[in-house]
Amino acid sequence: ELEMTYPIDGIHFSDIALGTYIAAKPSRYGSLQPFEVYRISKPIDGMVTINAQHISYRLSKIPVMPFSAETIGGAMQGLVTYSAEANPFTFWTDKGTAAAYNQTIPMSCRECIGGTEGSLLDIYGGELEWDKWTVKLWSQRGSDKGYMIRYGVNLVTLEQEESIENTITGICPFWRGSDDGVDVTITLPEKVVDSSYASAYPYKRTVVV
Repeated sequence: ELEMTYPIDGIHFSDIALGTYIAAKPSRYGSLQPFEVYRISKPIDGMVTINAQHISYRLSKIPVMPFSAETIGGAMQGLVTYSAEANPFTFWTDKGTAAAYNQTIPMSCRECIGGTEGSLLDIYGGELEWDKWTVKLWSQRGSDKGYMIRYGVNLVTLEQEESIENTITGICPFWRGSDDGVDVTITLPEKVVDSSYASAYPYKRTVVV
C-alpha cells in the first residue's frame, strides 16, 4: 500500500489520476515498483492524499478456471493458460517440486498463488516476492540470522489495517454440489459475465462468485 500527499500546484498534479501508476521503492533493498492509484482525496489546504496499491493486487480481479498440473512449472503456466481474463503477469520459481496441483473451482489468481488451502504456496512451500509484473516463488528469499520476533518481548504492539478497492466489472460464477454422490462443478460457457460499464475501465476487474 502506498499513501502519499501531493500539492495541487505540484508539477505532476495533472498527471495523477485514478488508474495511473506511481513508481516507488517499498524498501531500501528493493527496486522501483508500480503502484496503481485507486483513491485521490479532495484538496485540503492545497494538498491531496493519494492511495495506491502494488500492481500485484490486480491478480485478485483475474479469475482462473479449474485445472490440474503435475509440477510447479505446469501449475504456474496454468495460471496464465486458464485465466478467464487477460493475464499480464509472468511467474517464476527456483523450486523443482514435483507435487500435483489440482484446482477444482474457479478462483482469483492471487488466491491460487497463496492464502488458501491447495494454493501454490500451500503445496510447494517457499517465499513469495512481488516484483513488478513478475510473481517469484523462492525456496528462500533471504538468510537465517537466528533472530526471533516474540510478542510481548521485542514486539510490543501489532496493528493491522485493511483497505480494499471494491469496483468490479464482471463476475465469474460457478456452482459446486453433489449429483448422485459425485462432486460436480458447473460454470458458464462464456466463463465471465461483464457489467454493461466494463468498457469504461482501463482493464477488467472480475471476481469469482
